[in-house]
Amino acid sequence: MLTLTRSKSIAVLFAVVVAIAVPVAPVASAQTVEDVKQRDQLIANQENLLNTYRCLFGVDVSVVPGGCPEPVYVTPGVTPDSPTQQDIDVRDQLIQNQEGLLNIYRCRFNVDTQLVPGGCVDGAPAPADTTEPAPAEPSDSSEADTTDPDPDFGWAATAGRHHSCLLDGDRSVVCWGSNVLGQAGAPSGEFTAVSAGWDHSCGLRANRAVVCWGSNEFGQAGAPSGEFTAVSAGGVHSCGIKTDGTVVCWGDNQSRQSSALGGEFTAVSAGGWHSCGIKTDGTVVCWGYNSDGQTRPPRGEFTAISAGWKHTCGIKADRTAVCWGFNDNGQADALAGEFTDISADDFHTCGIRADRTAVCWGYNSIGQSNAPGGEYVDVAAGWTNTCAIRADLVVVCWGNNEHGQSDALQGSEAGPLSQELLSEIAYGGDPAGLIAFAEIVRSHTMGTDSWAVWTCDTPGGQWEISPEVAVERLESWAQPYYQWLSGGLYRPEFFVGGTVTAENDHSCQQSVEDANWPPGMQGAVIVPDVAYIDCETDSGCTPAKGGPDHCFVYQQRQHLPASCPRHWPDTDRSVVIGAAFVTSVPGRHPVPPSGFIPIHEVGHALAFPHSFDTPERSYGTNIMDVMGNGQTPNIGTPAINRYAAGWMPINEVAIHPEPVTSTSTQQEAVYELYPIGQQGTQMLVLQTETQGVFYTLGARTRTGFDSEVPVEGVEAYLVDQNIWCEDQPWVWLSSIAGTCIALSRLVDAYTSPGRADRVIQHQFSSGEVIRGNTSHVYRTGESLVIGNARVRITSRTADGQGYVVTVSPTT
Repeated sequence: MLTLTRSKSIAVLFAVVVAIAVPVAPVASAQTVEDVKQRDQLIANQENLLNTYRCLFGVDVSVVPGGCPEPVYVTPGVTPDSPTQQDIDVRDQLIQNQEGLLNIYRCRFNVDTQLVPGGCVDGAPAPADTTEPAPAEPSDSSEADTTDPDPDFGWAATAGRHHSCLLDGDRSVVCWGSNVLGQAGAPSGEFTAVSAGWDHSCGLRANRAVVCWGSNEFGQAGAPSGEFTAVSAGGVHSCGIKTDGTVVCWGDNQSRQSSALGGEFTAVSAGGWHSCGIKTDGTVVCWGYNSDGQTRPPRGEFTAISAGWKHTCGIKADRTAVCWGFNDNGQADALAGEFTDISADDFHTCGIRADRTAVCWGYNSIGQSNAPGGEYVDVAAGWTNTCAIRADLVVVCWGNNEHGQSDALQGSEAGPLSQELLSEIAYGGDPAGLIAFAEIVRSHTMGTDSWAVWTCDTPGGQWEISPEVAVERLESWAQPYYQWLSGGLYRPEFFVGGTVTAENDHSCQQSVEDANWPPGMQGAVIVPDVAYIDCETDSGCTPAKGGPDHCFVYQQRQHLPASCPRHWPDTDRSVVIGAAFVTSVPGRHPVPPSGFIPIHEVGHALAFPHSFDTPERSYGTNIMDVMGNGQTPNIGTPAINRYAAGWMPINEVAIHPEPVTSTSTQQEAVYELYPIGQQGTQMLVLQTETQGVFYTLGARTRTGFDSEVPVEGVEAYLVDQNIWCEDQPWVWLSSIAGTCIALSRLVDAYTSPGRADRVIQHQFSSGEVIRGNTSHVYRTGESLVIGNARVRITSRTADGQGYVVTVSPTT
């Protein structure tokens, strides 16, 4: 057995559970109380072993009762007094699912592999033996059911915004695509229905209970208790039919989409902001948002209903399709003919004709309406993709596949597990789970960072500058600044690389790549002898653009693929700046330059993103951040960047326990926030229910290199590592597992709703005069609202160095 070193309690748990959790072949059809107890004990043992693996290897820890490192034991289930065959079947399926997941863990982490049937192949369980078993002996039971099963039974496809799900023939649910909010992390167990919403999913278990997973910002995943016969996940709400035929909805209700009508129903469908259902007499009724007539169904008797974003479609009793509501792309122009299935989503609709062919109509920007040929039994239109089940029970998807939502899976356990592992990989390097790919971000932010400085002579050059002078300037600017900012944890050092020649400033980088490098260099600073360079056309790569006169190229090929081929052997990072920013240029302020641009560009090399204080997020708008438009090195950067770099220990971070969402209950809490250089809490985090999206509060005072901050107080930022990367395609590795990395991280100054802009005009010591908005900085006595939390800056701390902050409910 693999010897592992963790806490003593987990090591003991590991030994004990492994000893008792060796797979036991369940009895096929016994229904005694003792047999069921044996199964319940085995289920508990296997779950304990799964939790041990999860804690030891840092995977799927969110499902561990009590968390790690001392998980709470799972106890056996309640054994029914009179177990039925269904009780046995449910337990056997759970045991089989657990054993399958255990074997995946065993092979992936190379532990207890001797227990895996067939062993492991390439880190995964060996494929099951597909040899057909010998025919079973005929049964002499007079009660045997000899009816051939319906080949379509139990199969259903559904598509959401960036993910898709499948109800497999064995009644298990698998999902694939984006799992940023857990919407693709389907739970195990036996299901009879599944429905994918925008960023959440819901399923109907075999015991008629509804369970939902994914985003729960509006309570859309908070399924009520009780027994149901149908479930439908919509935009930010969900609906279901209870066993008495009544409809109940939960989640957002701003448009009354969750205010279900009375009566008995046979079908229900939750759309974007409206819902529709079929009553027992076959008529359709709808409720909720009605901007385009989507809740005004035609008269007649219906057999199927599907609510999209702002349109609705159904199949009438005569099998014709009809749609109503928003029709800007023809999504409500139902095709003629007879249909057996229909599905409406945002801007397109799909259906299955009576001859089993699939057809779609409406928006077709990326092929979501190009249904392939063949025979089909089920179809589901998603946001910008479509999935369907062919008559041979093969799942196919078409359209947008940006998040893997069209990579159809065939009921494989690897689907949800791979998404969970990607999430663990994305946030696993950060103890607080705030920074995606923290281990990559911090690969150059600790210790000594060696930079070779090169100058480049071009025929159009106007200024003489030597690498020795550039090194002297960079040492005097960047080194003390980053030692202050990091608390001594990071020290950039600059060495003379040499001088190269090139045909123009765009060719300087290639000349540097071909030069003889000093040993041990981790980065390059390249200074062409022109005042400005043009990042739009610089090199064959796509640089992260930093304005009209400097740019930055950052590649981490040793970790993950990058967009450009490898250049020099000892470095993956380069900063290219015009001569005007390291030497005196007549007519340019200041003389000599202040060092702001080199410090700013080295910040990008440490994976610091730009920050913004205007909705349009134009470059350089935040004058409170050296990564904005401070125009001076005498200003720091928000606390989130210091934390991302690893310069802020976890004990200097306070995380408010309750998410600031409408469904959470806030408890009043008091925090003391201190500026950089002072002992105490440096950053307060207000969570949302979305991993990678949160708010931060940090103190800024005129101390150290922050001596020129335009205003003192507590500043608030929204940080988002999920959506912003979709708008920044020029950043390398813009998204993986639905998260952004480093330069794509959105750091947006947050202003409380209703607060007026606080635009100031500030003159820096360099002589630069700049206007900027500081409404995201709150002084003593002021307050802000974030979600359902009110944050008050009550006073200065007793020592006068920091601020006392109180978080309380808004009501």
